[in-house]
Amino acid sequence: MTTPICTDADLNARYGTTNVARWADLEGTWAEGEAESAEMTARRLLARTRATDLVYDRLRASTLNMNLPLSTVPSTLVDVTVRIAGWWLTSARGVTNYDQQGNPISRWFTEYRYALDILDKIVAQELRLDL
Repeated sequence: MTTPICTDADLNARYGTTNVARWADLEGTWAEGEAESAEMTARRLLARTRATDLVYDRLRASTLNMNLPLSTVPSTLVDVTVRIAGWWLTSARGVTNYDQQGNPISRWFTEYRYALDILDKIVAQELRLDL
């Protein structure tokens, strides 16, 4: 199993502890101030792992391929992974509005697209990480 690039603390720092907990609670049983259920904790881990896998899958097409998994992860990749994990957590909640290209209209999808754009720039060598 891949060790996630980002931590729960990284997710909470970007989106807020309460927001992330609500996104992880698909059952809708969590109340603010309560401990998270095992399902919520597992869902957070799954989001971070899936996001990490996507980041590494994209980077395999780059010059970084031979160095994966990275022993030291630049903050740029932590940020990208957090954005993808945040989108993954929120995407199960459903979308009701779409743009003309069929993309969901939401802040979270914008965060996801931004993260993929950064990864594309790394692969194209338009952006170089300080490793």
